[in-house]
Amino acid sequence: WRHSSGPFIRTLDSTRDSGGLKLVRTSTGDVIAVYAGLGPSSKASNPNRVVGMFRFLKNDGLVGLGEEFEVMAIMSIMSIVEKGKRESKANREAFGLT
Repeated sequence: WRHSSGPFIRTLDSTRDSGGLKLVRTSTGDVIAVYAGLGPSSKASNPNRVVGMFRFLKNDGLVGLGEEFEVMAIMSIMSIVEKGKRESKANREAFGLT
């Protein structure tokens, strides 16, 4: 996973760029999947608590990676997002912002 940014990565209110990641195949440099973080949101503005969007990019170079690879990719991005949420919460608590 590599950090990414751009106009396609926006917060829910579309006022600023948010963190994004792309899964890159190191042997070819092809982007396999992308994750766009939507940033923090309140329960009122985001009742389902969506924190981001994930998408596999289908092209001819990805044929044959298989279901196990897809599960691994999804689990890895979930782990990265959860770790980020925990770090953010710990930082807010350390500065008394919660």
